[in-house]
Amino acid sequence: MAGSDYVMSEIDKALYADTKEIADVLGKHKRTIERIAGDSGWQYIEEATQGKYKKRLYIIAKLPQDIQYAVLCKRRDDDITQFYNEQLYNEQQARIKSNESSQSDGIQASPDAGGNAEIPDRLRPAARNSVRGQSSLADMANQRSSVRTTGKQRRNDCLTEQAEKNPMGQDSGGAAMADGYRSPCDAGLDRFLSGPVCEEDPERARDTGFEASYSLDATLGQPGVRLVDQNTAREVVGQETNLSGFSQKQRSPHNAITIIMRWLAAHPSGKQAKALRDLNHQYAAKKLPSTMMDALDHCKQKSSGKAKTHDILVKSTVENWKVRFKEKGNYIPDVRQKDRTIKPWHVDLVAMLEKNPQKKPVIWMVEQLQAKYGKGISEYMVYRYINGDFSQGDLIKGENSGMQLRAKQAYQPRTSAGLLPWEEVHADGWATHFTAPHPVTGDFVTYEVWDFHDVATRYVPPFGIGLTECFEVIAKGVENAVRDHGVMCILQTDSTKIVKNNAKFTGDPVKSISDKAGITIVHPKTVGNAQANGIAENFHAWLDKESRVLATYQARGQDSLTLRNVKKITAKMVKAANMGELELWDKLKAQAEKVGGGVVFISYHEAVSWLENIRIKWNNKPHRALKKVRDNETQKLRHQTPLECLNEFKANGWEPVMMDEAILVDLFLVHKLVTVKRGMVKPYGGMMFRHPELAHWEGKKVHVAYDSMNYEQVWVKDLKGRLICIAPFLEPTGYRSVSAYEAAEEERAKAQIRNKERQIETIKAKAGIVEHNVIDATPSRGRLKVVQDDGVGAIETPLKPVDFEPAQTEDEAAPMGLLELWGMLLSEEDDDEEELDPKDRTAGL
Repeated sequence: MAGSDYVMSEIDKALYADTKEIADVLGKHKRTIERIAGDSGWQYIEEATQGKYKKRLYIIAKLPQDIQYAVLCKRRDDDITQFYNEQLYNEQQARIKSNESSQSDGIQASPDAGGNAEIPDRLRPAARNSVRGQSSLADMANQRSSVRTTGKQRRNDCLTEQAEKNPMGQDSGGAAMADGYRSPCDAGLDRFLSGPVCEEDPERARDTGFEASYSLDATLGQPGVRLVDQNTAREVVGQETNLSGFSQKQRSPHNAITIIMRWLAAHPSGKQAKALRDLNHQYAAKKLPSTMMDALDHCKQKSSGKAKTHDILVKSTVENWKVRFKEKGNYIPDVRQKDRTIKPWHVDLVAMLEKNPQKKPVIWMVEQLQAKYGKGISEYMVYRYINGDFSQGDLIKGENSGMQLRAKQAYQPRTSAGLLPWEEVHADGWATHFTAPHPVTGDFVTYEVWDFHDVATRYVPPFGIGLTECFEVIAKGVENAVRDHGVMCILQTDSTKIVKNNAKFTGDPVKSISDKAGITIVHPKTVGNAQANGIAENFHAWLDKESRVLATYQARGQDSLTLRNVKKITAKMVKAANMGELELWDKLKAQAEKVGGGVVFISYHEAVSWLENIRIKWNNKPHRALKKVRDNETQKLRHQTPLECLNEFKANGWEPVMMDEAILVDLFLVHKLVTVKRGMVKPYGGMMFRHPELAHWEGKKVHVAYDSMNYEQVWVKDLKGRLICIAPFLEPTGYRSVSAYEAAEEERAKAQIRNKERQIETIKAKAGIVEHNVIDATPSRGRLKVVQDDGVGAIETPLKPVDFEPAQTEDEAAPMGLLELWGMLLSEEDDDEEELDPKDRTAGL
């Protein structure tokens, strides 16, 4: 078939393919296709061109089935790829318009939103500037609204970038191969081709389900050709869909489903079932174009449940999509909105959650709600409300308070940049997580350690160590810090009552440590805010880790059985030491170290020495809050140690503010306001101190300063702090002298004894033990009686006494004369006079 002057209409061109298109699809040269066409006798028509040559257009319906399939699949995939790029372009344009409208309303658009971003070329639809059968660009412009270019020309023009990347015309969805053409029939696809794809007669083409449909692109208004299924033409082509009121997340599945429906409609077989089998087969073999693979992965907003088949797409899903499009005009899935109404049981649940310091389980709350509102409230509903709608911050507040709540909330970070050493020092107390012998009794007890930290260098001066948290221990820690590197400017402690609002530390210009030394003592604004004193708290956590090498470690996480066994062994050690059994003591010590897996301190001084070594270790350990330096030995970067940082400040000219020894001694003396009576002062425990100068101050108030560890003398000052005299201790007769510390220890011991007595009384009351209920085990010579209760009154019945002494026989019982009896009585009186009185005997012991 040939015609020299024949110009084919645009409608007929969709049914033909030229040599170049077939060569691109099969991956062969045009001359090879012409030779195969001549040898096989492919039917064609000739189209007149501008030159003297004519172009052959082969009838697709008369081509071999495998070539028909390959050409139509290539056209379909190109069409889908073009549509995909147009969707991306439309989304970009919509984003630009949204940003422009925001800027016009005074809202600054984000640079990432694409307001000023350049549109990538791959997102722009290719310019359709070449139409066959037109003589000039002007004529093309005049007829642009009515003349439609062929689908092949449009697709080839808009895929310039893809053609550059794949010059051989390869595509993931086509039948072309890099090593030459391979028939789809050979690949097992011949089962999809049960008959002729298309006929010359359009009527017969409609009967087979395939038709060339033409429409304007609804989005861009550009002419285009779509090969679609007749049954789905109305749903895919030529309908405008308004998605302006939907979000990007909702439009994404709509666009993906549209691509899939176009692919199915353009399948060469014209049958939906065959198209689905072909799609699932190619998806499993990963032979679909990248656009189709992406569309299949994003055609749903969510994936839930277990699939009943291994196919990516089934017929029921496609039918549901069609119904959705007919009802709504789009493919956007119907998302069930969450019920946001407040129900009565929500109020009760919120009340339980906002006040739950005991951390009651959710199942308990469910039971309470079901008892009030019925079984309609399930555990799942309660969990869904707690995890979804209820504020997790309120949940934490309901279960925690104080320090535990602070540890779960946001905090304000602080920096020590710009601080000099000893400008600010943080201090806190730590009860040792181990036991050591008492300095007097030898019992294994815990100690109170007060540590001080320079914020600028993280340096720790010597500790203040005592048995309990008291003024003497804290004052000793302050004294050690002042003696080590001078007076600090600011001292921060927690809100302990021993320091806060204590006249010994602050508030009195005569006797308080802070006023006399010029130290500003501060406390965290919020009581229980451990993070405000985090430097000391972190140090205590490190001390806990270091204490785990000791056998007497007794903190959180310690094995309870091992702890009990070690305590039993140490108690036996104390008992053996008191009895002087040194050999047994050594065996018990070795046993305690073996059971506890660590060291056992043998004295108070050994524990203090161990703590001092730990302090030195800290000062020579790199600290992450300090700057990085290069190590002299390893030549690697590491953080400075506190001691290195402190020495660097000294090398740069920093000098500590030291105090004279006399002032330092007076600074830490205990000051007490006392009235002078009879020329003497009594600062503590009835201890009397006398000096002739005090006679002139009779009846007046004075300040008495004394060393809590020494009783020999006191310093008497007037109310302005001027020294009056140094009064020695007045030695009493018949009493021993004690220091203030010993007097305090005695008072504390008495208080402990009183507490123990109260505990004994409480235990007796709980057990029902009273004085008249105590059984007297003293043997009685009287006859015992049995009390029988008949319900009316008690009847006492004497019991028969049992005599345990052997009965005398008549031969052994001899009568005694009167003179013999009188002599026996006289001898007993002499014996009584010779015996000592029991009271005298007790007094002589």
